[in-house]
Amino acid sequence: MALVHVGILKIDFQIPESRTLKEKRMVLQRLKDGVRNVFNVSIAEIGHHDKWQIASLGISCVANEKRHIDGTLNRVKNFFESKRYIFVIDCSMEII
Repeated sequence: MALVHVGILKIDFQIPESRTLKEKRMVLQRLKDGVRNVFNVSIAEIGHHDKWQIASLGISCVANEKRHIDGTLNRVKNFFESKRYIFVIDCSMEII
């Protein structure tokens, strides 16, 4: 039986231009759709639901090689850091 590894990336970021929860949701939807389409990972909002300028997203990836997971989640992290309309506050990654 092949080993299965799971990688988890938690990313906290600020959306400085957001003035309402509706604006925040639009930004989050755009980010989540982009990540899903480009990287084929699972993504969900996991915190700061009631704050309109701060968000936390959890991203997960499953593969049989840790190297593949590490590369994918690092590319996802770079995707977020490249967006000029958000500011990454914190990022943590774990592979089990």
